[in-house]
Amino acid sequence: MEIIESMGVPVFVEILFEICFELVLLVIIFSMIVEINEDKKNSFIRKISIPFTREILIFYVAIVLYNFSNIISVCGVSYSGSFWTFLRKVGVFIYYLVGAFLTVFFLQVIKIDVVILVGKSLYAKWCTFFQLLHVPLIIMLFLTPFTGLLYYIDENKEYYRCIGYYIWQFVTLLSFLYIGFIIVANWKEISRFFRKVIAVCVVFPVIAFVSGLYDLTLDLNNIAIMISALIVFVLYENNKTAYAVELLKEMDAVQVKLMLSQIKPHFLYNTLNTIIYYADKDSDKTKTALVDFSQYLRKNIDSVEEKGLVGFSDELNHTKKYLSLEKLRFEDDLSVEYDIQDEMFVLPVLTLQPLVENAVKHGIRKNDCLCGKITITTRMTETHHEVRIIDDGVGFDVDSIDNTEATHIGIDNVRKRLMLECNGELIIDSTPGEGTVCKILIPVER
Repeated sequence: MEIIESMGVPVFVEILFEICFELVLLVIIFSMIVEINEDKKNSFIRKISIPFTREILIFYVAIVLYNFSNIISVCGVSYSGSFWTFLRKVGVFIYYLVGAFLTVFFLQVIKIDVVILVGKSLYAKWCTFFQLLHVPLIIMLFLTPFTGLLYYIDENKEYYRCIGYYIWQFVTLLSFLYIGFIIVANWKEISRFFRKVIAVCVVFPVIAFVSGLYDLTLDLNNIAIMISALIVFVLYENNKTAYAVELLKEMDAVQVKLMLSQIKPHFLYNTLNTIIYYADKDSDKTKTALVDFSQYLRKNIDSVEEKGLVGFSDELNHTKKYLSLEKLRFEDDLSVEYDIQDEMFVLPVLTLQPLVENAVKHGIRKNDCLCGKITITTRMTETHHEVRIIDDGVGFDVDSIDNTEATHIGIDNVRKRLMLECNGELIIDSTPGEGTVCKILIPVER
């Protein structure tokens, strides 16, 4: 009862509400951290990441500090003594500081996950400009306890807004309006989940800022932040479920593409004709070719049902079987060189052979001389296992891959499976008339 009398019923209810909200946020943060740690224990899940998990976690930690600063500030008003006066001043200071961080943080998220992603460098510069506008504001905040630029707290612990407050609010409002402009300008390029999150994080704070400008006694910032945080969590949980479903669908689609991509009637027809050709001329070569051909087919058929990752040595052996059949057909017109310095790693099944086949079919065989060289190298760096498939074929315009799906379906298939199954990456560098380099990067397990 003494606490209620000291604070007053409305303030006590407000503080009680904010403490409950603080506990809810702490539970949310704890659950997210537990989920992240549990995901790391799963060999598949740890290789992917749910979009915006890190950003939302940072947002919640900042909100906890933001809300806590308001609680100690309000408590500082309700009790007498120098300690409570000091607590009041510290609470208000942290309140402003975390508010500035949140605005700069939102701008950074917009810059990285929207503007840079869609390739609009001018918009990115404007994001940086608005972020830099907060530097003088933060300097003003640190000077405020000595100068009263932003606000003033008298000996009775009464809070008064000064001229700097309106500058602060104006810059903050402009920043949020710019974020809103970016969302509208790039509406079609961003995900539905991200649209909702940013809309929630912009609309409610803007309403609070505007209402605060018209009524000095009305401060809806905390309520706006609370509502935004809870809605964002609901959106995040829904998106996480939807993302998992879409990921499973994509993996199934990739598996089907993998199966279809291994059915190559032209290669089977040409290989069988070549074996028939050698049947009467060289029985030893024919036997070797039949063994290689049967093992090649067996690997392709088994790969459709094979789950998880396979050792690089298995992939390399399968690729060698394929190249031996191609050399049987093209003889000295096709030369192959290996420089294998690292093979103690795993990767998705049938990722090396399709790239090599693509190099032979679309690189070497389109040369005017119908000849060329394939080089396969591996090495280990501090961060990645690196595989290179190099050909001196005709090369091509890398930007044309997306427009020629039928021709380069193997590339798209390999890229998706590398990303989904081992957080790997496929980088292609090609120059028309000179050749192509396909580089596979597999993160080193720590």
